[in-house]
Amino acid sequence: MGSEVNELFIVEDDEAIRESLTQVLEESGYKVTCAENGAEALTLLRDRPTPPNLIILDLMMPVMDGFAFCVEKAADPALQAIPVLIMSAAANAEAALKRTGAQGYLRKPMTLEAIIEAVQRYAVPS
Repeated sequence: MGSEVNELFIVEDDEAIRESLTQVLEESGYKVTCAENGAEALTLLRDRPTPPNLIILDLMMPVMDGFAFCVEKAADPALQAIPVLIMSAAANAEAALKRTGAQGYLRKPMTLEAIIEAVQRYAVPS
């Protein structure tokens, strides 16, 4: 990664998963911002001066789920181009990818290696 720090944005309602992902990704050299649901994520993303390199998104959350978040994100020109990596325990990965327009999918539970590999694959360069 050189001297540049890639920024990741995690949208996950489960605090333990959020904290674990943050720890693993920060130890791998990423800067991480988190939100507990899609509505909070949209607010935080719209307030940022620059977009993150990747959004890691849970699908099933209270307030605003991952599907509704993707609809709102797609309608916002400032957020449209940010790639999304879905995390879900659901078995319907293909349907979720089509419905959300996400670039990739990680099935929970995930290995640390799978998380790092997916982030490296889908994050857009700074």
